[in-house]
Amino acid sequence: MKNGRYSDAQIMSILKPAEGGVPVSELCREHGMSSVRFYKWWAKFGGMDASMISDPKHPSNRDEPQSNPMGIPRFSVHARRFIYWVGFPY
Repeated sequence: MKNGRYSDAQIMSILKPAEGGVPVSELCREHGMSSVRFYKWWAKFGGMDASMISDPKHPSNRDEPQSNPMGIPRFSVHARRFIYWVGFPY
């Protein structure tokens, strides 16, 4: 897998001034990046601090599937096709 140009700590240091009111265009020009990349990082890391990124046990850093809040069962592809064909009992 390709390593990125910026580490997570560097990304956080770039995003911090934007929370303080520095214009995004100025930050992008200063760090030599596009505004698209900035907003993608903002969507991924916005509102996090350094402890949340470095903590491997944080729910957003795990590769485990998220819990199902509605309690709806997850079925395999074959089970879904069968349920669609037969009809779901609810």
